[in-house]
Amino acid sequence: MRRYLEPVRNAASVLPSGDKRKIITVCIVQVSLSFLDLIGVALVGVLGALSITAIRGSETGNRTSQVLTFLNLENLGFYNQVMVLAVVAALLLIGRTVLSMYFTQRYLRFLAYRSAAISSNLFSKLISQSILDIQKRNTQESLFIITEGVRRITIGILGNIVF
Repeated sequence: MRRYLEPVRNAASVLPSGDKRKIITVCIVQVSLSFLDLIGVALVGVLGALSITAIRGSETGNRTSQVLTFLNLENLGFYNQVMVLAVVAALLLIGRTVLSMYFTQRYLRFLAYRSAAISSNLFSKLISQSILDIQKRNTQESLFIITEGVRRITIGILGNIVF
């Protein structure tokens, strides 16, 4: 586990502490959104169990009845129960997807801005050096560090830890 966390810590070290808190917040939001998936899939399971009991013509199971009671659906007819469960499950699953897309877009945009700021800062530091210090490093190496290297740290590593 430590082997996987070390690159993330190193990548996060280029960000200010306020940005680290934002990344942790996004992680918490993504985990919370996963619970919407869990609830939606559970409702699909209840929907399947309810449909099977209706096809067999038997009584609903204990857990299915508990869920229907919890959702105040026990007094509705079979078709209404199925309709409500299907709509709620679909809304949860679609809502989770939409919210996840929204937060993913905002998070990646945030990282892109941070990447640009870090690149700008590195370029300023590079230009402020003497010409002899600049020439010690290959031009392509400096270009890679300022552009692609920063992008790989921010978008590549930090972008992937959340998703």
